[in-house]
Amino acid sequence: MLKAETKTKLIALGFDIDKLVAAATHAEEQDFEVPVINNYSDADLATRDENSKKEGIKEGKKTGIAIATKAVADKFGITETIDTPDALVVKLNANFAKGDDGLKEQVKLLQADKLALAAEKDKAIGEVKTAMFDRDLITKFPANRTKLMNDSELLSLVKGNLTFEESEGVTIVKRNGEVLRDVTTKSPLAIDAAINGLFTERKWVEGDGGNNGGRGGGDHSNSGLGGIKTLSKFQEKWEAEGKNPISPEFQVALSAAIKATTDFDMNG
Repeated sequence: MLKAETKTKLIALGFDIDKLVAAATHAEEQDFEVPVINNYSDADLATRDENSKKEGIKEGKKTGIAIATKAVADKFGITETIDTPDALVVKLNANFAKGDDGLKEQVKLLQADKLALAAEKDKAIGEVKTAMFDRDLITKFPANRTKLMNDSELLSLVKGNLTFEESEGVTIVKRNGEVLRDVTTKSPLAIDAAINGLFTERKWVEGDGGNNGGRGGGDHSNSGLGGIKTLSKFQEKWEAEGKNPISPEFQVALSAAIKATTDFDMNG
C-alpha cells in the first residue's frame, strides 16, 4: 500500500492513482498512461518565467512602435502600411524631396476651392439683388397699367427696352445705350419717370374710351388685326405690315387678340 504522502506527490506529477493501483495489482499486464513530467529545477522555472516576461515586453514594444509609426504616417497623409520608423523615414524623405512643387500644388487646390466658394457666394448675392431690384421696379409701374398682361410679363418688356446701371451710387436708365435725361435739366431721368414714359409710349396703360392699352391693344384694331382668330393669320398680317413677329410688341398685340377673341386658335 502506498503512503498518503507518496500518493500526494504522484498526483502532483499528474498520475491517476486509482488507475495506477489497479494496473499494478491486476493479474495480467495492463497499459498505463504515464504523464509527461518536466523535470525543471526552480532555477530553470525562474529563467523560463523571466524569458517569457522579456518576450512579452519585446512584443509590446514592437506593437507600440508600429502604432506610433502609423500615427505619424497618418499626420503626413501617408496611406501605405508602414510598421517601422526606418521605413517611415524613407517615405517621408521621398515626400519631402518633392520640395516646393508638392506644396504649390496643395496651395493651388486650396485656392481653387476658395475661388469656387466665392463665385457661388457672389452668384447668390447677385440673384438676391436682382430679385429685390425687380420687385422695386414693379412698384414703379403706373397704377393704370394694362390688364392684358401680368406684372411679370410687363417687367420682361421693360427690361427688354431699358437698362439700369449703377453710377456713383445712383441708378441711371439707358435706352439703346444712351442715358435717358430730363428734357429741361438734362439730368439723368429718374427710374419712375423713365418707366412711365415707356408705358405711355407703348400704350401699356388703360386708354380713353375703354381701350385697354398695350401697343397690341391700341394698334390691334387700327392696324387691321381685329377679327383674326388664328395664330398663323395673325402673324402673317403682322409681318405684312413690316413688323417683327419676334418682338415685345408682337407679344402684347397677340395677348390682346387672344383675350378679345374667345375662340382664338393658337394652332391654326
